[in-house]
Amino acid sequence: MRRDLIQALPWLSLAALGLFAKCTYDGRRRAEGREAVEIQKREAVEDSLRQRTLPRVDSVYVRDTLTLWRRVTTTQTLLDTLRLSDTVTLTKRESVLVFVAESLVVSCRSAVLSCEARVSARDSLISTVTLDRDYWRRKSSPSLLTQLSTAGKWLAIGFVIGAVR
Repeated sequence: MRRDLIQALPWLSLAALGLFAKCTYDGRRRAEGREAVEIQKREAVEDSLRQRTLPRVDSVYVRDTLTLWRRVTTTQTLLDTLRLSDTVTLTKRESVLVFVAESLVVSCRSAVLSCEARVSARDSLISTVTLDRDYWRRKSSPSLLTQLSTAGKWLAIGFVIGAVR
């Protein structure tokens, strides 16, 4: 019995090693699959956000900003004239209208500044992604030394083939 166990020990250890290798391989494959699914989810979210936010911000912001700033400047000039004038006395209704106009100017300015902040954040993100892309593109392209060694190998192979003939 003991002799049979000693003879079976190498086979048992080989089976245990195979089982361990299979479990390790399966674990790696599951991790790769999980990572691929997470990447796909992240890309889907990025695509949906890009489609949802960028066209709306660019088209509305660029088209209407000049008109808005002209109106805000005109309104602000009018309000300053009313406020600084000694000869004009405002009724209660007119003072309410001035207050509403001032609050509209403040809200318009804050809206434009928030759009500018959003666009600057987007531009910053684009420049960061571009820099990362350029870095990895340079990193993945073969260096001059690698290209020269590959060319040397092919020249040597061509020389050997030519010498054999």
